[in-house]
Amino acid sequence: MYSEDVNTLSFLSRDQQCILPIFQRPYTWDRNDQCKTLFENIRDIGMNDERDSWYIGAIVCQNKGPNLSRPTYVLIDGQQRLTSVSLIICVITEYLRKHPKTTLSGIKNWDSALKKYIIDSEGEEDKWYRLLLNNEDKEDLKELIYTISEGEDIPKYKGKSKIFNNYQFFKRNINKNNIRAIWNGLNKLEMIHIRLDEKDVAQNIFETLNSTGQSLRQIDQIRNYLLMGINPLEAEDIYHHYWRPMELRFERHEEETGRNHFDYFTRYYLILKLNRNVPSRTTYEKFRIVSENFENAKNCIKELNEFSEYYLNIFGVYETDSTLKKEFNELEFVSLRLMSPFLMKLYKLYANKDITKKDFLRIFKVLKSYTMRKSLCGGLGNSSSDNIALRLCKVIENNGTYDDILNVLFSYKGYTRFLTDEQVKENMLLQNFKMYSKNHFVLSKLINFERVAPIDTSDLKIDYVCSNVDEEHMDKLGNLSLEGIDLCMDIEADSNEEFIDKRTEKLIDLILKVWEYPTL
Repeated sequence: MYSEDVNTLSFLSRDQQCILPIFQRPYTWDRNDQCKTLFENIRDIGMNDERDSWYIGAIVCQNKGPNLSRPTYVLIDGQQRLTSVSLIICVITEYLRKHPKTTLSGIKNWDSALKKYIIDSEGEEDKWYRLLLNNEDKEDLKELIYTISEGEDIPKYKGKSKIFNNYQFFKRNINKNNIRAIWNGLNKLEMIHIRLDEKDVAQNIFETLNSTGQSLRQIDQIRNYLLMGINPLEAEDIYHHYWRPMELRFERHEEETGRNHFDYFTRYYLILKLNRNVPSRTTYEKFRIVSENFENAKNCIKELNEFSEYYLNIFGVYETDSTLKKEFNELEFVSLRLMSPFLMKLYKLYANKDITKKDFLRIFKVLKSYTMRKSLCGGLGNSSSDNIALRLCKVIENNGTYDDILNVLFSYKGYTRFLTDEQVKENMLLQNFKMYSKNHFVLSKLINFERVAPIDTSDLKIDYVCSNVDEEHMDKLGNLSLEGIDLCMDIEADSNEEFIDKRTEKLIDLILKVWEYPTL
């Protein structure tokens, strides 16, 4: 390992190429956050005659080997900074092309700036670029640089591309009044260049540097850990065949729901593999332990990819079977996510045709009844759910039947017991149902129970049936309905309070049919 203090522009002008490995996270800097801070710091240091330099951190490169036409380094850490600085240089290059009378120290013209810091005029194809990113970022940066080199204008907007959008941010903020200050600031940027030999363990150094910097997402940590250090061609093959498809599924799920569930999935996968609870803060550490049980990184990623399909079929948007999809759509409200270790294992049995669809649905519906009955009467703690899920995993590992699963659920006592009809009714008769977080979901289920043509209730608000009642009865289940929907209203009573009590009982009876108590 070798380290040196180096001027950033001097580093970029060296006869070398820096490439980003396939497994590195994408270019993620935000124009209104990190890019804005970088720009303002460069501008301010450029205007400050008393400061000769400004330190922007360390970059880590690993030598790809001696048998190359010119030095080529894998960029282990520092891509966000180097990419952003390169974008600023590209903006300055385009500005000089459009304003040829503008002069900057050390730069003859726009073409010489481009050739000195951005491209290698003697290189061919990908070797033409001094900085080569990965995946979509690679193509975006290549297109941007090529467009500039051809003297053409850059598109003002190109979808979600951070490369193009951040370029436009820098372009909007660089003008005739500050371009010399920006260039002066760029010349003052200093960094530590850490160069690793092939034998150095890049993963250890990468994690040490990132432990104090901007946090990596769990998906980035795991991907880097699995793919860093193996043959680049093999890593690229594994990435494209197994890792990237999984990553895209989670990205699509995030677009559909607004939430990325990779961290949740990883934790539940580890609970399943380790057969014990895994606190969220230890997920990466435990994953490294689990991965050591696989023959190689490829097998580990293949299984991770496989179980991510099961998870997102159940909790995401990918299930193609209409019957299963209808059942899965309710999971957000039923709170079965904590049963994920068992559900993924169960889905694998179904996918491999080791259980029938009918049996899969029977077990699934029992779990929904168990969970909803608990929810209606106070909920079920996370650790309890983890333990139940693991016990159920053991049942199916030992070729247990539907009745065996019921026996496990029936065996619980106290807080985790499978609530009977009498216990649910006793809890709900006096319940403030208006305060129950899933009240709209429950009322919707009751309205559409056994209805051939379901009513869309998503936009309906909860209304009071009777407004003139005492405080004790105001928020009870029997006094609530979805606006415009008559449900269990054919009740004779001498007072509003009596009507509400009788209607509460009828609605509870209906709830007990929707989420029924199973029999052996």
